[in-house]
Amino acid sequence: MSASNNKITRRSTIGALIGSTAMVATTSARAFTAPTGLAEPSAEAAFKAAFNAAADQPGQAAAARMAFLHPDALVVDHDVPFPLGRAAYEDHLRFRMDNLQQIETLFHALESRGHGDTAIVSAYFIERSKPKGSGFRLRAGFCTAVCTRVDSRWRALSLHMSPLSAQITDASPG
Repeated sequence: MSASNNKITRRSTIGALIGSTAMVATTSARAFTAPTGLAEPSAEAAFKAAFNAAADQPGQAAAARMAFLHPDALVVDHDVPFPLGRAAYEDHLRFRMDNLQQIETLFHALESRGHGDTAIVSAYFIERSKPKGSGFRLRAGFCTAVCTRVDSRWRALSLHMSPLSAQITDASPG
């Protein structure tokens, strides 16, 4: 490419960038702001119910969680760091619950936002579990569920439970 063609190309590119910047600068900020949804108490209630079972009934805990999941749900669990479809998650959950004597999940700083038939529910959690033949263990993490309303019932299309690494790496003295 000749030097004069190169200058023309650079000028055209710079002109396009300046034009784009001017257009963005004159566009209302509201056009770039996501709509803020209101808290969605019924989605929060469904989220809590998915983790609410008698501590000494791990099978009930698994059933409650599976009832919350949409048939097309994807789950990232703090035990398995990649997306699982509903059937694979059910297998994982069944294996895990079959090996537990007790489990309970406590949430704090729970927040929800509703956007029509979609809601986002997020919270910090502490999971307290007791494997059979072993002592209690605690897991701290953060959980987010993207829910959809199906037949007036909230179901999770996506459930992501992440451990808080500081709680893991700093849990035991050096």
